[in-house]
Amino acid sequence: MRYIQKREAAHRVDSKILYFIKQGFKNIKAHKAMSVASVCIVAAALSLLGLFAAAGINVSGFMSRIEDSCKVSVYMQSGTEVRISETEDELKKIPGVKAVSFCSREERMEKVSREVYGDDGYVFKDRENPLRDSFIITLDNLSEGDAVAKAAGAVEGVEEVVQSKDIIGGVTTALRAVKSIGVWIMTVLVILALLIVYNTIRLGMSAFSDEISIMRIVGAADSFITAPFVVQGLLLGAVGAALADILVLTCYAVLGTNISALVSSPLTELVSMSKIALYLTAMLIGTGGAIGVIGSAAAVVTYK
Repeated sequence: MRYIQKREAAHRVDSKILYFIKQGFKNIKAHKAMSVASVCIVAAALSLLGLFAAAGINVSGFMSRIEDSCKVSVYMQSGTEVRISETEDELKKIPGVKAVSFCSREERMEKVSREVYGDDGYVFKDRENPLRDSFIITLDNLSEGDAVAKAAGAVEGVEEVVQSKDIIGGVTTALRAVKSIGVWIMTVLVILALLIVYNTIRLGMSAFSDEISIMRIVGAADSFITAPFVVQGLLLGAVGAALADILVLTCYAVLGTNISALVSSPLTELVSMSKIALYLTAMLIGTGGAIGVIGSAAAVVTYK
């Protein structure tokens, strides 16, 4: 008996859900122009949101690569015998140091010669080498550059310490500012999409005001009356998000191809499509659905 009752209860729930979905589509069909306009505007807002999100991901990756490229160059005193292993151990002990590598004066001369003269640079190998032995320090964090440079300068045998923090620090500061602006713009776009869905559902409920009044007279529960409008909002948000996802991923693929063709630098390459596609799709569909539900729920609650 209990099993039969449970099945009947489950069947009633399934019937209600199907009714809500059917009515949601019916509401959309009854106001095609309004629904299409809402979907298009939501898609436009979410497209911009997706593009800013993709830009934010790439800015974060770019900042990370820039910080990884920030090195501290430690030059040893000329004419002194460098204690490579001992000096390297001392530099590694400094807080904030990620890695240390040694570059001899001969290696530096060979590298400079190749960069300036190509293979002909080897003609200078027998001449006097004015360069110094050096260590290259990779930092854990860009902000620790000053402290690491000061500590490295105190190591025995070190003559000069040079870091690229000033230029790189200015770039990262600008990128952080751009990222913050992007967050605010995305917030405004989400609010705009919410207002669009809210107004669409409110207008739809006003158009069905007679039907709603009759349903209330015959004793229909408020949840039964308003649920189709929430479903309608969910569908509008989801469809708009799907369109936005297709547009954003298409634009991202085209942009990535063009950038790769123009600039072949690891520093400026975009995050691969395989890494970003799933995240953007989940974010846009989730955001679109949430916008639809929240916007329609707000319209339902405030409707009288």
